[in-house]
Amino acid sequence: MIGNQENTAEQDSSTVTSLEIGVQIKQFVLERFPAFVGTSLDATTPLLEDGEIDSLGAIELVNFLEESFDIEMEDKDFVPENLETISALSELVISKLDK
Repeated sequence: MIGNQENTAEQDSSTVTSLEIGVQIKQFVLERFPAFVGTSLDATTPLLEDGEIDSLGAIELVNFLEESFDIEMEDKDFVPENLETISALSELVISKLDK
């Protein structure tokens, strides 16, 4: 089974990486933002829409991303589209890791 997983990772490493990143982000969101505990939080759940994550929470989230994935955010990255969902955050991290 491990060989199969390795082959899958080799064939589509961006998907595996995105999933791994998403799992870490989801764990952080659930630990830090209690409004999401007990919800069906997934990759497409809006994070900012109802104020569950406010501006200070967004800064915490960005700091988590920078520290956890050893990336540096730029001013242009701070747009709602990049912070709206776990999926968007994962893609942002991947774009930073690819540079």
